Amino acid sequence: TGTIPQQFSQLEKLTVLELSNNYLTGTVPNSFGTLARAVELEFHDNRLTGDMPQEICELVTTNGGADGLFLVRLIADCEEVSCSCCTSCT
Repeated sequence: TGTIPQQFSQLEKLTVLELSNNYLTGTVPNSFGTLARAVELEFHDNRLTGDMPQEICELVTTNGGADGLFLVRLIADCEEVSCSCCTSCT
């Protein structure tokens, strides 16, 4: 429960972050757009609202991540979190 901790965005080598089914509230932090090595981010089955930050969408739509990596799996509850760049909606 609670909000998504901003501190996750400081984990520079993070590749997978699966935060589903945690009753999280609030919005997805813009700072997650700094996770250049992330290949999978999952935010579904929570109580998040708002828009998926453009900074995260840019990781999906460009191949500009570290070491040629890019976000291949981005999942959210698209009825609650507006997400035009999600690879899957629940």
